Amino acid sequence: MHVRRILCATDFSTSSERALAHAVMLAQSLHAEVQLLHVYQRTAGNAITFSKRSRAPTQDKITEHYHEQLNQIITSYEDFNVQIQGVLTEGPAWERIVSKAKELSVDMIVIGRNGRAGLSQLFVGSAATRVIKHATVPVLTVRA
Repeated sequence: MHVRRILCATDFSTSSERALAHAVMLAQSLHAEVQLLHVYQRTAGNAITFSKRSRAPTQDKITEHYHEQLNQIITSYEDFNVQIQGVLTEGPAWERIVSKAKELSVDMIVIGRNGRAGLSQLFVGSAATRVIKHATVPVLTVRA
């Protein structure tokens, strides 16, 4: 298997930072590129009002904020000689990671894992667990 494109999902956490560091090291070794994906959901924390007048500017500000965060991360890896592209999408994290992996024709997914275990993991599951279950390419999980 030749790895040309690696998808690395980020939620801007420590676990995601470690996952990206691994993705970049792999990309350097394999002469691959990295697609850095952030998936967001509309929540109370980034509530969007649905009036026609305020919807677009609020949504624009949210996506602008996430694009800025992705660009800051990408800039911090400029000296590594790895092509990194930022990708932003909305929806349930694990579903969008799997669908973007297909859409972008990636050869591997690298994702951080928060290390949750026990009953919490059994009943709730995690994005990483669901990505592993549904992905059609190899998935490397990196613990925080």
